[in-house]
Amino acid sequence: MFSSPGGPLWGAAGPGSSTRLPFFLEWLDRGFEGDMASLRRPGRREPLDRQLSGIRSVLAFLFPYPFDPTLALTPPPRGEYRTAQYTFTEDYHKRIRRALLPVARTLPGPARVYCDTGPLFEKELAERAGLGFVGKNTLLIHPRFGSAFNLGFILTQEQVEGPPVRPMPSCGACRRCIEVCPTGALTAPYNLDARRCIAYLTMESAAVVGGPRGRWGYIYGCDLCQAVCPFNRDGSPGDRLPAPDLVRVTEERRRANRQRADADPVPVVVERDGRAFPLNPPLLEELRRLLGTHHGRLDFDGADFRLDARPFDRPRLAEFFAPIQLLGIERPFTVTLHPSA
Repeated sequence: MFSSPGGPLWGAAGPGSSTRLPFFLEWLDRGFEGDMASLRRPGRREPLDRQLSGIRSVLAFLFPYPFDPTLALTPPPRGEYRTAQYTFTEDYHKRIRRALLPVARTLPGPARVYCDTGPLFEKELAERAGLGFVGKNTLLIHPRFGSAFNLGFILTQEQVEGPPVRPMPSCGACRRCIEVCPTGALTAPYNLDARRCIAYLTMESAAVVGGPRGRWGYIYGCDLCQAVCPFNRDGSPGDRLPAPDLVRVTEERRRANRQRADADPVPVVVERDGRAFPLNPPLLEELRRLLGTHHGRLDFDGADFRLDARPFDRPRLAEFFAPIQLLGIERPFTVTLHPSA
């Protein structure tokens, strides 16, 4: 189905029970999931045949994205900011589903495609399928492609035999990922306290915590723990990418998602001095609640709000934007919000 000179990009595993469920439940008991309430839903604790009756195989697929560890480890100049490099390319959910749906249709009987959207222990399934091993930074690591990739899955009623599962290396005595994390999110090898993780704080948390200087300039996601990993030393295949022009990215995504500004994994909505900055999804949803049915160009000069050039005031609006300054966005700024679908 998929192959590469550097090794298989897909594998197959049986639908057996998770061996990591006890660790996951203990992780939840310690509250390490933070605001990610979806992780407490019972689906992850149920056998895979609840997702597809009669399942016999799980097909796991690895999709590398270009990754430059030097860029990730170089703090940006003052006044500039950084996003995780997976955001430099097309929304991986769309790209992977577009690639896997035709494959699923070739399989006899029912099949289901997943890409970061269902209650699967994705890293464990991919590991069992021979696509890598889980490292001390809790990421899945492929011996050739490192950890700079996204995963997709097909659940099928067919018995599918994948490429041979080969022995995998390990992290050994390396602790670079643990030592580089500026917030101490990796509390021990293989153990992540998401509440301290820069990626979580800038993408999932309901509150903005700290400023970008303490996060190596990251305002959406983080690549530090994978950038220092020896398995990512040469980067992932493909052309090296420069940091994105966020203003250009903003306009492209607005045109593509005119009806839903939050349909993209990086809803870039705040602008200042010709640069655009992302609001994480919880902040975006809170802003929508505050504005109600209003949408358009919201300007703030440090004293007054204007919506589409007209005076505009809503309760708690100034209170909402106060912590946004922690992202490194100073007044005045502009927010463009499109209608919800």
